[in-house]
Amino acid sequence: MRRISLIKTIALMALAIFVFKLDTIAKTVDTVLATVNGDAIYLSEFDKNWGGYLDQQKKLLPPGQMTPQWEQDNKKLLLNEMVEQHLLLQEAKKKEVKVPKKDLEEGIRQVKERFKFDEQGRPLSPSEADDLFKKELAKEDLTQKQFEDRIEDQLRVIMLTNEVIRSKVKPPSDDTINALFHKVQARMSETKPAPTSDPQQTDIDAMAQYFRMKTDESVRVRHILIKADPGATLQERTTALKKAEDIHRKLVNGADFEELAKKYSEDPGSAQKGGDLGFIVRGQMVKSFQQAAFSLPVGGTSSVVQSEFGYHIIKVQEKRAPSKLRLEDVKDDLKEYLFRSAAREQYNAFVAGLRKKAVVDVRADFAKPS
Repeated sequence: MRRISLIKTIALMALAIFVFKLDTIAKTVDTVLATVNGDAIYLSEFDKNWGGYLDQQKKLLPPGQMTPQWEQDNKKLLLNEMVEQHLLLQEAKKKEVKVPKKDLEEGIRQVKERFKFDEQGRPLSPSEADDLFKKELAKEDLTQKQFEDRIEDQLRVIMLTNEVIRSKVKPPSDDTINALFHKVQARMSETKPAPTSDPQQTDIDAMAQYFRMKTDESVRVRHILIKADPGATLQERTTALKKAEDIHRKLVNGADFEELAKKYSEDPGSAQKGGDLGFIVRGQMVKSFQQAAFSLPVGGTSSVVQSEFGYHIIKVQEKRAPSKLRLEDVKDDLKEYLFRSAAREQYNAFVAGLRKKAVVDVRADFAKPS
C-alpha cells in the first residue's frame, strides 16, 4: 500500500470534491438546501459538487449500480459532507487559523498539476495547461483570487483537523499490529469469504485482496485493445476484429509492441504507457484475458483475444511465483491503516462535537431522485 501522510490524508478528504466547487455565490434567487449557523448551502453549489462526483463515479461503477436509490443515498451523503465542511471552515476561522504562504503556494500548485494532461492523458505544454486551467476558472465563474481563497479555506480546514487529530492519535502497538496481521492472514486463507456489512471487516477484506495480489502468482502484461462493446453491431465488431488482426500482423512482422499500443490501443488507461497494465493475478481480469495471459511464456505475445470489451493482443513481460505473506513485509502498511483508522474516528468525533453545538437546518431529503 502506498504510504500517505496524515496531512495528505486530510487534504484528500477535504479537497477531493471542493477544489473548484466550494461556496459558489448565487447571483440570482437560489434554493437553500441547508443552513449551517446561518450560512446557506445553495442548490447551485450542491449541483456543481454533485456533477463532479457523478462524473467520477461513472468512470468507476457499472451503470446498473447507479440506481435511483443509489442516487438518493449518495446525494444525502454529499450534502452531509458539505455541511461538515462548512462547520470545519467556520471553526477554523473562529480560531483564526493562518495558512503559511509556502503551504498556500504548494496547495495551488497541486491543483494546477491536474491540468498538465488532457482527457486522453496526453502531456500538455505549460501554455496549454495554463489555458486549460483558466478555462476551468471561467467555467466555474471564478477569478484567480477567488480560486486562491478557496484553496486557502480548505488548507485552514486541513490545518485545524490535523492539529486536533495529531494531539489525540497515538501510534498503534506491536500487539495491535500483530492481531490485525493474523486477521488479514485468516481472511486470505478463506476460499470464498462470506460477505459482510461490518466496516472494519470490509477493510480487512480489502487488505486481504491487496495482499493476495502481492503474494499470488502474477504476470506483468501489456495489451492493445480495440474496443467492441457488447451492444456493437456485427459490422462494428467485424471492423474492430479486422483492425486488431492487422495490428497483430504488424507485430508478427517485427513491429514494436509498445509503439503500436501507443498508436492504436483504445484503452486510455494504458495506451500512453505502451499498453502496460502492471502485474495482474487470477480473478482480476475477465476469463478470456486471464487464460491467455497466464498461458503465455515471458516475452510471448498472444493472438487476438476476444472479451466483453473488444479485442486484445496481450504480451507477457514478467512472471512472479506465489510467495508467503510475511509480517515484516506489510507491517508498515498495517501500522498506517490502524493510525488512519484512529485518525478517522477522531475526525468523526470532532465533527460530531461541532455539529452538536451548531444550528444546522437540512431542508432537502432527496426523496425524489432526479
